[in-house]
Amino acid sequence: VNVLTQHCVLACCILGDANNNALGSRLPKARHDDNPIKFAEEIRGFMNSLKNYLLGPGRTELNEIISRSYALAGGEEINIQLILERALHKAVLKPLKSLIYKSFIDHMSRNGSLSNLRDSLKAGKQMTPKDLGIRERLIPPQGPSLHQIGQHLIKMQKAFSPTTKIQHMLAAVQAIYKSVKDTQCEIANEQLVMGADDFLPMMVYILCQLEVWKMEVETEYLWALLDESQKVGEGGYYLTTISGAVRAIGILASQPSTSPEPPVPWASTKPKTQASVAISTPNSTKNSDLTSSSSSS
Repeated sequence: VNVLTQHCVLACCILGDANNNALGSRLPKARHDDNPIKFAEEIRGFMNSLKNYLLGPGRTELNEIISRSYALAGGEEINIQLILERALHKAVLKPLKSLIYKSFIDHMSRNGSLSNLRDSLKAGKQMTPKDLGIRERLIPPQGPSLHQIGQHLIKMQKAFSPTTKIQHMLAAVQAIYKSVKDTQCEIANEQLVMGADDFLPMMVYILCQLEVWKMEVETEYLWALLDESQKVGEGGYYLTTISGAVRAIGILASQPSTSPEPPVPWASTKPKTQASVAISTPNSTKNSDLTSSSSSS
């Protein structure tokens, strides 16, 4: 990956100088467009151009790298697309991550959505699980379990690679499934399966308890910069659900404490189809040594 990263950096320089539509020429304009989503999408487009350049005809150096990697892997087939994608993350997104985050946060501060989100998270934190639409039979994560979920989300925030962010997101999801208790479950230690109508309010509750105000930035970052092939399957499903939870949180500050039951719209409506997805991420995702998050990492 390090060798591929060097090729990516070289390709950045070549395309930045030679192509008028490349990042090198349009980055200053994108920064002042007051549209962080467009800014991030243009970076994704530039990464796609780099990938096409590196995989294009005549790139003998890359073919040699692939051949060597294939040999080192013992003849097993390697996913060159995934390896190249990670190399692009390191070459392009690592130096730009703080700038991308700043563009999102500045935009949210100017349009008032950041202040509203903070107020909504505080309002949601004061609500009971039932207020947020969680069925009484389900007991949300508490104490150390909630803390562990928070650690995965902090690691997600610190990562610059969308692929790594998805991995930490799924680790958090797995931790949620392991820590939510079903009081009507008759089999001890049985793997809990929640449908979308249960998982969304549970995610709202957890984000409010942890006051994770950056999750909106995280979801926008992922939708704009994640490769299209990675927006499907388990990762795409939970990214969609968490994005829905973030949007749902935005209305909590406007809900009066004396409002009649149910206080939130999703507590009274059930989707026409209930999707249940089991988690298959590794069990070895316990992380407890991270205690604080950085605003720009």
